[in-house]
Amino acid sequence: MESINPYASPKTSIAAAPAANDPSGIFGVWRSGGLLVVVPNAQLPNRCVKCNGPTDANHIRFKMAWHSPVAYFGLLLGLIPYIILAIVLQKKLTVDVSVCGHHRRRRRNAVWMAWLGAVAAFVLMILGGASLRQPASGMSIVAGFALLIFSIFYGVLAFRIIWPKRIDGQRAWVKGVCREYLATFPEYMQ
Repeated sequence: MESINPYASPKTSIAAAPAANDPSGIFGVWRSGGLLVVVPNAQLPNRCVKCNGPTDANHIRFKMAWHSPVAYFGLLLGLIPYIILAIVLQKKLTVDVSVCGHHRRRRRNAVWMAWLGAVAAFVLMILGGASLRQPASGMSIVAGFALLIFSIFYGVLAFRIIWPKRIDGQRAWVKGVCREYLATFPEYMQ
């Protein structure tokens, strides 16, 4: 006869079971208006978040960070206080999403364009700096700097597929997901 140890941990596994109030059968994923609500390590289906089309089993891992809008008050005191407040108030969440081949190629091409723009910007600035005695050299440096700033912003915006609107301790409200994809999930009840 096997003796019962009252101090032993339970042997029941509930890790793969969906939540009782989740009619979709997918644990930790809901919709709230035009936003996707996810918990950490949520199991998203193998459909493209941009067009709801079929995908392969490869996922893209997004490490999202968000800080409270209160941190922007730090800008009144300067850039350093804002950075400190943003770091202190920052919340993070990791989500694995699926993207179809078309949107994956589109993202890759946009990132390449941003890198090529940055390289072209450095070449413009170097050529402008090498010929400082000519009148057009200053214009080349300014154009290179403007192209560099544009390339950085374009790269940041083109690199993201989804982005957080808000993150609390246990959930993220995510933008950038198509309506058809959102329609497959139950409404989030607070």
